[in-house]
Amino acid sequence: MGLMRPAAGAGWHDAAVGIGVRVIEYSGAVVAKLKAPVDVNQLCAVAARSPARYPLLAGVDKYDNTFFNSRQSMTLIRELEGVAAAANEVAAAAEAVRQLKVVP
Repeated sequence: MGLMRPAAGAGWHDAAVGIGVRVIEYSGAVVAKLKAPVDVNQLCAVAARSPARYPLLAGVDKYDNTFFNSRQSMTLIRELEGVAAAANEVAAAAEAVRQLKVVP
């Protein structure tokens, strides 16, 4: 899974979001991408307030690409569930990202 800064004109994110989310296989094929207009930046900012609780989300670099391998993706899903339950303002964003197809 990659949380990525989009290239100009890439067209796979909502310009207001700032961070796009894609699930990429080892071959480089994109198998899923975030299409919902959710604020991933805010989601990561909420997680950054509790880095011990959400270490993967807190470590997302909003200025560069961040990738998670399949083992990390399972932890990332638990973090998304936790932040969604803890912070109503980002629950929709966390759930949208969590729903992406992640193949362990």
